Amino acid sequence: MDEDVDDHPKVPRSGFQRHAAHVGAALVADVAAMFDPPPGTPPDHPSLTNRQSDGLARLDAFAADNPPSKKRSRLIARLPDRALRFALAVDAPETRRWHAIVARAYARADAVAWCQAEGDEDDRRLVEASEVIDRCVRELEPLRRSLPSTLRRRWHADAERHASWEIDLNEALSILEGTSERVWLAGAGATKSGRPPELARTHLVLRLAAAYAALTGKVPPMDGGNTGGDYDQHGPRKQPSGWHEFVNAALDLTSVRAGTATDSILRKSADMDWDTDLVRDLADGSWFDHHADDGSFCGWPGTGLEAAVGLDVRHPPEDHGKAYSHPKCLYVGRTLRG
Repeated sequence: MDEDVDDHPKVPRSGFQRHAAHVGAALVADVAAMFDPPPGTPPDHPSLTNRQSDGLARLDAFAADNPPSKKRSRLIARLPDRALRFALAVDAPETRRWHAIVARAYARADAVAWCQAEGDEDDRRLVEASEVIDRCVRELEPLRRSLPSTLRRRWHADAERHASWEIDLNEALSILEGTSERVWLAGAGATKSGRPPELARTHLVLRLAAAYAALTGKVPPMDGGNTGGDYDQHGPRKQPSGWHEFVNAALDLTSVRAGTATDSILRKSADMDWDTDLVRDLADGSWFDHHADDGSFCGWPGTGLEAAVGLDVRHPPEDHGKAYSHPKCLYVGRTLRG
């Protein structure tokens, strides 16, 4: 592993582990060591749980049965956006390409989880600050009544001076009141607008779906419906596809399933209409027609979720160092949502 990954304390490094549902999530450093070591470094398989061992076997079987399309791989290798090429593991050996894709998607999803947790903490701090300002205003409010008369007595011969002080007092209290409201809106308002608690896991699935569509030309069924349609939602899927094996393997290897059925996880991802449209475009090739010459990571599934939590979308990772750097370096703050 590169120095940046190895030197970080494990638990503080994890974004997923900052959320109660994912305290048992795998560490990015461990997943990277297993599936995406730097060039010239052999994979390092630490002690795996039974579920992770099953996930690894599933991923190996999926990779053997679903080699990336050579034609599509050549097209992807010519894309001008280095971040896109990295996300799709153009640099990885063909036999390890799906493994690298899982590791890189998981690292980015973990950064989403980190930024979401960081933003939630900011919201709480803002609400607390608003409460402090409110208390300050309540303590100072009696001065609106008592101080003007005291000032008039103190400077009875200087009407302009006591009038100026009275104006300053009223303006200061008005500023505090307005500041309290704005701070509260920035904190409680953002919280109440709602951010799905499993947003980071949804991001992971969307990035896996993007890679699957781009490299196989197939639309990944983003739900657990019957085989009658890609987005049919009428019951358990009777014939699991290679895609389902892929996403099951990734969920088990990263330990972010959190007791949730794959069908439910996929349906949650299917709610992201814009992103699933992009996935379809990747599968049928129309995305490449539009972006082959000036492709941008900003038009990649999951990028909107990154922006929503304040993850820096201007500089997506282009190499191992950036992909596995500490996620706290990527939080740039988020905007209010209506």
